[in-house]
Amino acid sequence: MKFLVSTDFSKCADNAVKYAVEFALKMNAEICLLNTYQLKYTDVGLFIDFDDSRKKASLQNLKNKEASLKSEYPALSNNQIFVKQGFGKLDDVIEDIKDDYDLVIIGAKGINGLKEILIGSGTARVIGKTSIPTLVIPEESTFISNSKLFFALDLKESLKRIEVDLINNMCIENKNIHLFHNYRDALEISVKEEQQLVDDFKNYFAGDAISIDLKFDSNTVDPIEKGVQTFDPHVIVVKARHRNLLQSLFHSNVSADTSLHTKQPLLVLKG
Repeated sequence: MKFLVSTDFSKCADNAVKYAVEFALKMNAEICLLNTYQLKYTDVGLFIDFDDSRKKASLQNLKNKEASLKSEYPALSNNQIFVKQGFGKLDDVIEDIKDDYDLVIIGAKGINGLKEILIGSGTARVIGKTSIPTLVIPEESTFISNSKLFFALDLKESLKRIEVDLINNMCIENKNIHLFHNYRDALEISVKEEQQLVDDFKNYFAGDAISIDLKFDSNTVDPIEKGVQTFDPHVIVVKARHRNLLQSLFHSNVSADTSLHTKQPLLVLKG
């Protein structure tokens, strides 16, 4: 398995990188540290970075980070971590190379020093554009393998093997999963279909503690946030077709102050 980890060498990005390393060590996964850069322009549209200094600085910072991580995590082998730089916006660069990776990991900042975060526009663009799973790490999150997991799932969506593996490795011991499904249409699924889908879900995580919460509410975001507050999980997982739940949570024109609130790592799976 290969992780693509975005870093801009900020505090929140550094925390996401550390989370990614600890996760990768649990899964024996490979890590690629990605940094993107853009050239500056003058007010009249002319380049002011003729000497390619941003590209050079990006590569040097990546090499320094790689060396630092190898020193901090001796279990991290030389062939387990790589660096890559890309020119352009982060979401565009990730879209171009996503087929080479199984998971994107990206950090998120707190608001005014609070632990709770909002999924801002840059991260939302990454989530909305890439078709592979995306893991958002709040600034002060730490990797916890003994986890409570809140799973907001469109029950019509099945899980892929790689998605089950990701979840199982995020919370290896004493997994406590709370399955949440929000009905936007009271007639969208029959009782028999609902029970079959719930049974199928339980089979993915046989032997784990699983609770079920099925709600009817035409709103999408509020019931999820209320469910998260009640269950108080270590990790939130969301999976649905992009055109409904994901589109509601992370629509293309989302701003930094209008999206899903969370203080826990958020794993977004695509339908």
